[in-house]
Amino acid sequence: MTREVGFGEDDLRGMAGTRSLDRRLGYLDAVTGLEVGDGQITATVHGSDAYMVELSEEEGLFGACDCPYGRATSASTASRWA
Repeated sequence: MTREVGFGEDDLRGMAGTRSLDRRLGYLDAVTGLEVGDGQITATVHGSDAYMVELSEEEGLFGACDCPYGRATSASTASRWA
């Protein structure tokens, strides 16, 4: 089942930057626990550690991650889900 979200690749590129967004495919197999809710996407991304990532549309597009690269990595990873 495909769910629509209110943001696209151009929004994510503006938030994360081209370099981070281009890295997203390298993390595709590292994503587990993907959950898509109303205006929110969350998952765990496994790298040197397990990191929680989140994208939401509360007051504009917002991304958060507890990984070393912060929002940029969470946005590039999540962009593959959109």
